Amino acid sequence: MALKIGPLVFEVVEYGSKKEYQALVGNKELDDMFGVCQTYPKTRILLNSLQDDQSKQLTLLHEVLEAINFLYQLNLKERDIKTLEASLGQVLKDNPKFTQGFLNS
Repeated sequence: MALKIGPLVFEVVEYGSKKEYQALVGNKELDDMFGVCQTYPKTRILLNSLQDDQSKQLTLLHEVLEAINFLYQLNLKERDIKTLEASLGQVLKDNPKFTQGFLNS
């Protein structure tokens, strides 16, 4: 799957082990157990496939917010992104008619 965020396309890649993660990021240590937004050398979002579906959705939303933060130089702190992730995720989940209408417009 790929997501267009601003002018860039981010490939969404899942990994299920530390070894897979290191192969994707060049043997670096596992920085985040849930997901990572990369902007260089490739634009992609890495997601830990071992999460349950709900956690994976929230992690993807979090990483999209990280990409927006980077692209538009918003200088949001991690705490701000986590707050947006949780609150926006809650609105989307609790209001399926809104979410579906928004997606279909």
